[in-house]
Amino acid sequence: MKIIKQTHEILSLPDQGLQLLERAGRTCYKSENKITPDSAERFVEMLVRRGHHAMIEFGDIMVKLVTNRGVTHELVAPPLQFCPGIHPVCKI
Repeated sequence: MKIIKQTHEILSLPDQGLQLLERAGRTCYKSENKITPDSAERFVEMLVRRGHHAMIEFGDIMVKLVTNRGVTHELVAPPLQFCPGIHPVCKI
């Protein structure tokens, strides 16, 4: 058996990821009128603090994982927040 060190590498991030998450969250909360050029980071932090992780589905990143099958099976098993389309838009 060959043991391989587990690693990860972020291959791509969206250009305006926080703004996309804010738009999704504020649409759910019906507070779109509160969007400003610098409001996204604070709003997304609030979502995370409140445990409203469904909004995170709206952001896409590409990550290369070198790991074992057990870990990869956990990533794709519902209902993880990493799997787009599994959770409803407004799960509060």
